Amino acid sequence: MTLTLLTLLALGAAVLSINTEGHGGPSKGRASSHPRLPIGSPEYGFGGYQLYPVDPVTSVSAAWTVPTISTNSSTGDASTWIGVQSQSGAFSQVGTVENRNSANGNDQYYAFWSDTAKQFRPLFLIAVKPGDSVEARMTLYPDGWSLALDDATSGKARTIQTNYGANDQFNSCEWFQENPVYGQFTHTNYPTLSTVTFRDMALNHSTPQFNFQDAQTLSTYNDTFFVPTHVKRHQFSLVPATGSALAFLTDVYIEDQLGADFFESATQGIEPGNIATNSYIAGLGLDLPILQSETWPKHVAKAMSRYIANENYLETYMQNWLNEPPSERRANLSNVANALLKADGYADKVRSRLGLPPVYG
Repeated sequence: MTLTLLTLLALGAAVLSINTEGHGGPSKGRASSHPRLPIGSPEYGFGGYQLYPVDPVTSVSAAWTVPTISTNSSTGDASTWIGVQSQSGAFSQVGTVENRNSANGNDQYYAFWSDTAKQFRPLFLIAVKPGDSVEARMTLYPDGWSLALDDATSGKARTIQTNYGANDQFNSCEWFQENPVYGQFTHTNYPTLSTVTFRDMALNHSTPQFNFQDAQTLSTYNDTFFVPTHVKRHQFSLVPATGSALAFLTDVYIEDQLGADFFESATQGIEPGNIATNSYIAGLGLDLPILQSETWPKHVAKAMSRYIANENYLETYMQNWLNEPPSERRANLSNVANALLKADGYADKVRSRLGLPPVYG
């Protein structure tokens, strides 16, 4: 990556509230509970499956093997967890942490829990070891959530009874792997891990029905990407993106970072400021020549051509909108939102042909 590009990304980080904290996790901040995403790219920092069931979520569970950090991994933070959210922004989770600190040679493995009231700080449950088979469970009682984690390998187990969530209705649940962010300017690398696999997933004490539309690719700060497999026999894994899928995710990463604030604001009916708009336009301008320089497979080429043409259109369209008088800009904001949402369709056609889940949001 060139110095110029690094500078642009640094400037983008300084002016954007990047959606890296939308689902909580072992992080100290939080954006909106369901952030929209820049066109063509998955949400940064979270990968797995999220469901919005018809009935309120009252219990969630899953099992997994605690991932092992590779001996040659650099410093990085990861976590594996299940969680629930409400439309009001309430959030609770339970899972395991997998962190590497190469400065002191220490690896951290432990089970944690957190919720909105705890400001998403990871609170210790029990110690775990890499390779341990664990099961996490969340159950909503009249007085709040009960959070449990059992380590079948060591025999250790702990349950936390909270008074949190009793007055909320939880409408979504997640089975996620996370590359945490400890605040807007404190990004963490993602360690080299063994394959993360969720199994025996349950929702409201029943087997949930998953669709690949419910999946979300994990994009990490050190530019690695992991794609959830289709759910089979009540389990899925996160596997590294390869080939053209990896090329696409890498190419649109710049736009993802520089356009996050603009996209979220515009699609929620909030007029983006000049800095956010210029950042998004800059992201389009940086991504377009990269996408055009790639050689795409035949089964992707037609959809990619339409996607690139629409990106060109958006770059001009957004620049013209930025130059409109303030009153006209406000009046035309709904047209901007429609243009962005329409672009999701072009992105999703490319992603489908690349074997990727659709744009999340």
